[in-house]
Amino acid sequence: MTARYPDRDQSRAVLIGVGTYDHNDRLPHIPAAANNLADLHSLLTSSSGTLDTVNCRTVADPSSSSHIGEILEHAAEQAGDTLLVYYTGHGLLDRRGRLHLALTGTYPDLTNYTALPFATLRETILDSPAAIRILILDCCFSGRAFDALTDGPDAILGQADIAGTYTITSSARNETSYAPPGQRNTAFTAALLAAGTDTPGLILDDLYTHTQQRLHRHGYPRPQRRAVDTAGQTILFNRPSPTPPAGEKAEQIPTARTIVFGPDHPDTLTANHELGISCRLAGRFADAIDVFEATLATRQRVLGTEHPETLSTRSELGITYQLADRVSDAIDLLETTLATQQRVLGTEHPETLSTRSELGITYQLTGQVANSIDILEPTLATQQHLLGTEHPSTLYTTSSLGVAYRLADRVSDAIDLLETTFATQQRVLGTERLDTLFTGSNLGTAYMQAERYTDAIDLLQSTLAAQQRLVGPEHPEILFTSVSLGTSYRLANRDSDAIDILQSTLALQQRVLGTEHPDTLYTRSELGAAFHQAERYTNAIDILEPTLAAQQRVLGPHNPHTLSTRSSLRTAYTQAARTHGSI
Repeated sequence: MTARYPDRDQSRAVLIGVGTYDHNDRLPHIPAAANNLADLHSLLTSSSGTLDTVNCRTVADPSSSSHIGEILEHAAEQAGDTLLVYYTGHGLLDRRGRLHLALTGTYPDLTNYTALPFATLRETILDSPAAIRILILDCCFSGRAFDALTDGPDAILGQADIAGTYTITSSARNETSYAPPGQRNTAFTAALLAAGTDTPGLILDDLYTHTQQRLHRHGYPRPQRRAVDTAGQTILFNRPSPTPPAGEKAEQIPTARTIVFGPDHPDTLTANHELGISCRLAGRFADAIDVFEATLATRQRVLGTEHPETLSTRSELGITYQLADRVSDAIDLLETTLATQQRVLGTEHPETLSTRSELGITYQLTGQVANSIDILEPTLATQQHLLGTEHPSTLYTTSSLGVAYRLADRVSDAIDLLETTFATQQRVLGTERLDTLFTGSNLGTAYMQAERYTDAIDLLQSTLAAQQRLVGPEHPEILFTSVSLGTSYRLANRDSDAIDILQSTLALQQRVLGTEHPDTLYTRSELGAAFHQAERYTNAIDILEPTLAAQQRVLGPHNPHTLSTRSSLRTAYTQAARTHGSI
């Protein structure tokens, strides 16, 4: 099937949003509803949008059904190509389970008389001569910290089955969708806008998939859809520009949003935030830090220091500091961010749990393994309870806890946990995802610690090959896997293989990390041990002598890695019959 754009002259849109309610003791206000309308209208009618401004009507806080009816009937009659109807507000079910859309004057006990019956809306859409009819419902029902949406969207889907239509609802039966307090948009519409902005030219089927993935990634319920005929091939948002080179695509997204929304608009800041993540995933940590620091400064000024999105950027910046070896900065930022998130968002909010998990990982980098386990174990238990055992965030924490067990020499516990997690990640996330491969690399390293060298080499080889397909050769996870594989080769007496991979990895580490970085020094020590094992004693001594001096200076004379290098060097002196240089 061929993708299609709406005909500008023959297409109409009606965007309905109800955010204020006369009976707000029963139907809480939804401040995000007005922003939903404004942002959706802006995206649809921008210079790269698919609709003309004059043909895209917004209906904000209608007081009666007739107010909606007059505008909707007119638009439906004029639409010969595409008709889009969007509603955000409270969804109510009457005693027979029939959906009604709340208005400003709706009284919950008199739904049939004071709300708009969905059946009426449906008939208007059905009677339209439009070839394609698109219906999007973001229906909020009630809520406190998170405004819960109606729990009957499966019933909604059944009522919304109109020939030639594409229907999307914000959640499934007995699940809640959310309008997070203090955020600009409801969770569903925010994901819809982000998907439409970040990937121009998505057909409706792909737009739904991208929206669903964003919601699921942040711990929100998945939306529902129903497509009839070929409506799913329609492109609703953003006519695509010529495809930029892959390295430039992420950088162009904030520019596009700045043009559409302005530099301080929350969606522009979201694009900048996600650009920082993209830079980090590509191993461009300095660029990521620059983007996150600038975004954080703007979010603090525009949204406030304790706004959830500001806190999210603080957390991401802390993670990036960690990866850039600014571990002290990372711990300071993550600890203060976590304290604020626990107070503002609550101890069980997905963002709070994510920061707890990242802090636990960062503790590992400073040797605080016991502290890492202490924070990761209860975090994992909470995530399993709230998000489920197979949620990506839960799996990430599970993998991180397995690493902590490995570092604490609880190798059996580590292998048990990492094997289970790796299998689940392969099934749920896919075999070539960085999170999956991170677990595979650490499982291979745990096999090495358990002296299961064949298992270690097999897994580390396949993991390294997959990582090399996803990221550049200087990415930290590739460097870690390469060193683990080199050590496994050495322990399996494959000296030539060990020397080859350790030499190439050391050259990368010296350029990327520096000559005295602890990881670089560890690889130098391993390479010296491999030379010694291969009876290349002069090579071993030449590399181990400066390595020991650097480790004593950087790590201290009693650090386990320093002591290991000292032992290897002493043995090399003995084997080389240079006992006069013995230490």
